[in-house]
Amino acid sequence: MAATTAFLVSCASGIIPPPRGLNTAMHHSDNGMTLLKLGKMDAAFQEFSIAKQINPKFSAAYAGLSLIHAFNGNIDQGLASCAKALEYAVTDDQKVVAKLFLMRFYIVSRDDFDKNWLAYVEHIFNEILTIAPHLSEPYFYMGLAYKISSDFRRAAEHFIKVIEIDRSYVKEAEAEYSIIGKIKK
Repeated sequence: MAATTAFLVSCASGIIPPPRGLNTAMHHSDNGMTLLKLGKMDAAFQEFSIAKQINPKFSAAYAGLSLIHAFNGNIDQGLASCAKALEYAVTDDQKVVAKLFLMRFYIVSRDDFDKNWLAYVEHIFNEILTIAPHLSEPYFYMGLAYKISSDFRRAAEHFIKVIEIDRSYVKEAEAEYSIIGKIKK
């Protein structure tokens, strides 16, 4: 009888707990990253904001928000989010994510930020390599930075490195390398 009553009360309340792993800062941040890749900035912003509400010290949420602020031209807010991402990054993985997004922030906001944006990107790139030299992502974004700054030789070198590492961003690096080949002709 008690089990039946408990079942009815829990059903009557209409509150069904989310499955384990859902409605966590990590879950919403991962959703934000996916939406960001799809170019759905408003939805990504919402997901990162929810992640931040769930865990106000979740580094990846601030990293994602920083990039969205950069795309929206909100440099001061973006820098503040970058600072929080770096402040709350505890593990090496979190530090790498925060620094990757800082690289991306500088690349995206280059026209509004600082004429020395490339030096900032190179500095962060080198910091990431001291933590995780085996990752392809920093090489990919450094390659993009060199491509944007018209240093096609160095861009090509970094895209080749992504392909050699063969972990992630390989298709993207191959496409960028192909574009550089066409530009050089």
